[in-house]
Amino acid sequence: MESLESTMEVVRQKLVPIRRTGWEQKCILSLGYETEEEYLKSVIKQVVIGNSDGVKVSTSIMVYGPPGCGKSQLVDKAVKFHLKDHSRTMDVVRLEGVYCFSLQDSVMELCNQIVDDNTLLDGLGQDDTTPFDERLEGILSYLRNKLIDTKKSLVIIIDGMEKFTDDSSQRLLYNLFDISANAVFSVPICIIGITTCVDILDSFEKRVRSRFSHRQINLTPKIEFSAYQEWAMQLLSHVTDKKWNLQTKAVCENKDVIKILRSLFEADRCIGQLKRLLYTASLMWNDVITPESIKNAYTQLFAMQCHVLMAMDLPVSELVVLLGIYKKIQRSQQAWQPAEIFEIIKKPYASFQLRKDDFIKTIIKLQDVEIIVPVGGSQQNRCVSNLNESYYKCEISFVEFQEIWKNYPNLPSFFNEYL
Repeated sequence: MESLESTMEVVRQKLVPIRRTGWEQKCILSLGYETEEEYLKSVIKQVVIGNSDGVKVSTSIMVYGPPGCGKSQLVDKAVKFHLKDHSRTMDVVRLEGVYCFSLQDSVMELCNQIVDDNTLLDGLGQDDTTPFDERLEGILSYLRNKLIDTKKSLVIIIDGMEKFTDDSSQRLLYNLFDISANAVFSVPICIIGITTCVDILDSFEKRVRSRFSHRQINLTPKIEFSAYQEWAMQLLSHVTDKKWNLQTKAVCENKDVIKILRSLFEADRCIGQLKRLLYTASLMWNDVITPESIKNAYTQLFAMQCHVLMAMDLPVSELVVLLGIYKKIQRSQQAWQPAEIFEIIKKPYASFQLRKDDFIKTIIKLQDVEIIVPVGGSQQNRCVSNLNESYYKCEISFVEFQEIWKNYPNLPSFFNEYL
């Protein structure tokens, strides 16, 4: 018999929104992508088992879709389908663009997941006297020989593919493609890119772009509300605790909860937002799951002005600019110029190694989403070269700013010095 605390923790872990390198899904749901899943399985099959002639062929594919629509889960299911029967003949490497944002980080992660060789990893250290670029060819050659020796196919999942568009990361992709295409000692490799950026191929050089141009999956949530309700039920359920599951069923059938789920469904059918709602609700549980926890979580997350929600999605480096605007309107509700804001945030902005050009780009972005708007005789200008030439006002009120500071996840501690 599971204890209540244990049950709650197991359920909460299924809802955790944090991703990590090498992560695996804690709760696999049916997202309605059966056709796309079968196609992805067939692509991976060419590498792991072989084509119609039994020859293993290297390939690559890009999976697109809005945040939280189930891209990573789709890939995870397709890979596990083959892994369960071919674990001795295939290796799987998962790279997360948020963490592997440099060539050295990516190669280090490849080594960690493929090779158990401390000597090799020590040679990758920052203090090595030989420049990393000069060691790259030897390292990749070592990895290639390891794969040849094991006679294994390799599936590489790159989640956050948009982070791999810089020149150094593309070098890694070139080298992997070269390993897979070598006529003498090729290694069957399948590279699966996952991204929210629909025009990502335009950012790649031709030799990388051509590898993905013919095999793509574009995911769009296409479920009915009844299936969405079932997701909520499955996410909140426990494998063995029948009492907990009866409480979950009662909560999901509560008319107020149904109204909340319907509202969220109409706004965004992606599973990511649903998990975000239920995870926030789980943090409010005391000794039982209740409709009130879901109502309070919905109010906290979604019952805000659209400008507040946009601000909540900004990266911290751009949120610093709003911090400066907040300090300005705290002193005076009058219109302001970008130069005044830049002076307020100059010190914390520098801690992110950002410059005036980055600040100008953020000002333009805030204009585009209408968080700030020109006032008086000022005109909206996407080419802000002079920070003293235009006046603006912010569409986020002082009270709404308080909501942002209260609810923004993992707000850096230095913000408190300014608040």
